[in-house]
Amino acid sequence: MICRCLDGEGRLVARLIPQSIRLSRDEQAPADGLEMTFPLAGLPAVARVELSDENGVIFAGIVDEQNETYTVEDRQTELVCRSFEAILLDNPAYAGTIRNPSRTVLEYGQLRPLGLVCTGGPENVFRGSYTVSSRASVYTALADFSKLYGTGAVWMPDAGTVSLDRRPVQNWRLENFLQAQVIRRPCERISEVIAQSSVSGCYNAVSINEAAQKAGIVRRKFLKAGSPAAAKAYVEAGERAAFALVLTTPVFLNIHLGDRVSADLSIWNLPPLVDAEVQEVLARRDTSGDSTRIRLAMPEM
Repeated sequence: MICRCLDGEGRLVARLIPQSIRLSRDEQAPADGLEMTFPLAGLPAVARVELSDENGVIFAGIVDEQNETYTVEDRQTELVCRSFEAILLDNPAYAGTIRNPSRTVLEYGQLRPLGLVCTGGPENVFRGSYTVSSRASVYTALADFSKLYGTGAVWMPDAGTVSLDRRPVQNWRLENFLQAQVIRRPCERISEVIAQSSVSGCYNAVSINEAAQKAGIVRRKFLKAGSPAAAKAYVEAGERAAFALVLTTPVFLNIHLGDRVSADLSIWNLPPLVDAEVQEVLARRDTSGDSTRIRLAMPEM
């Protein structure tokens, strides 16, 4: 793999081969993380990085930390990075209540001041109002809007664009695993969600999780300014967190959140995986070799 290191004006500072790589992706962290080390010191200030292999770009984002370590034996530089979604997380949103909200209003109010544009998602104007909290980040303002009115997706395909369309999904057929772990967390399940109508203000949109109720789960949630679709998504998020399968492979895989994985797990007498959704990825490369740990959403097992 090759890392292109760029300065604040986008000029190439260096092209380097990392000594170690740690790439993390998690549903709970909107920005991907990348940590790399290089067997050198004295590198000029790096503002952005782009990590690629023969198949294309694996990671692109900003540098949060550039640390140099000096010992008698060697020199080492560490770069701690986040994907471009970090820009949305690090900047506070313009707070206030938007009457008849739309993607265009949010783009001009939240993204254009940062030099960003918005694509995808809903193009129409919605009735009612949408409030952006004074403590919200730009990411939260967009994500909450997209959950209520769109696809629920917020991501950046490049340094200047925010997309509200879902990220393209890739299907994987995996083999040769080091370990499998079955996870059951009934504490994550939600039995019922009651959502507030954005028009009337009444809590009357109900989404019932019959499977959780049959399992003896009693956990109700209220969703402010929601919709039936948003309430259903809330229930589904709890189900995804409650049942999971974690697989570890002996290779470095550039798998993204939302990708689908199929695999034969008969070696452990487990049912086969068929298009299981990726929830979390931790890919590593260092002197000891490669590995990728993948958390997959599973139905109740």
